[in-house]
Amino acid sequence: REVLRGFKNLRIAVIGDTMLDILVQGSIERLNPEQKRAQLVRISTNGLRNRKKTVGGGANVAANIVPFANCDFYGVVGTDYIGKEMESIFIKQGINPFLFFDKNTYTIVKERIFDDAGEYVIRLDYEERAPLDLSDEFQEKIIESLKEKIKGYDAIILSDYKKGIFVCNSNGNNLATKIISLAKSFNLPVICDVKPSNLNFFKGSTVICPNKNEAGEMLFSDAPQLPEELIEAGKKLKERFLLNHVIITRDAEGVFVYSGGKSKNLSAFAKEVSDPTGAGDSLTAGVALGLANGL
Repeated sequence: REVLRGFKNLRIAVIGDTMLDILVQGSIERLNPEQKRAQLVRISTNGLRNRKKTVGGGANVAANIVPFANCDFYGVVGTDYIGKEMESIFIKQGINPFLFFDKNTYTIVKERIFDDAGEYVIRLDYEERAPLDLSDEFQEKIIESLKEKIKGYDAIILSDYKKGIFVCNSNGNNLATKIISLAKSFNLPVICDVKPSNLNFFKGSTVICPNKNEAGEMLFSDAPQLPEELIEAGKKLKERFLLNHVIITRDAEGVFVYSGGKSKNLSAFAKEVSDPTGAGDSLTAGVALGLANGL
């Protein structure tokens, strides 16, 4: 309880890929007469009115933090109408936004449609296939803004959805390595949720939180399942990427932690899950809050 009460005094910085999530509820009453294999989802006027707009991607980590602690979010959006709307959505959710508007990019939107029973029907992604290229100019803008406020932070989170903010740009530069170096100079923990192909950019961070499939990809092997496989994966990831800790999520089997040559599996309380969206974001937020408060 004392630890939980202490969360309210913390300030966490989250840097990550920015998206808008839209949640819509509709009714599935019959097959689509135009295409029998396609469902027909009827969105009522009430459903349209009640559709929910919320921050997504890396910003969802910040949304998981604000019920407990203060949170600043740094990200890049397009100069499109959605990007301009994002600032007010962040503020409405209690997150302090530091958004950088880039006319050469666009704001990603993911729209999820659910039926009356709350079952996930379909997702629409409004984005291009290739990740965005974050220029040196915008990397420096984020670093300079972070430098101004870094003394007030208790932890930094890097949330990588592989949409561009941490992808190596055309000049060979990467934002993650700059932020980790800056955080180390202030002795701040850096908690990273990383896509396997980008892991090299996150060397030297405090902890990474892959799921078991991602951990396998990071080591070019099968997903670790058995206790000895998990220990070996944790040891290799820690040593190769100069980490303090490794956390591997294992779905209903819980969470495996490797730290300082020791390991432990934390059991999960399995429940029926209809939508696992954002589970990794919740874990990353919890780990950051704990480390920031001395756990």
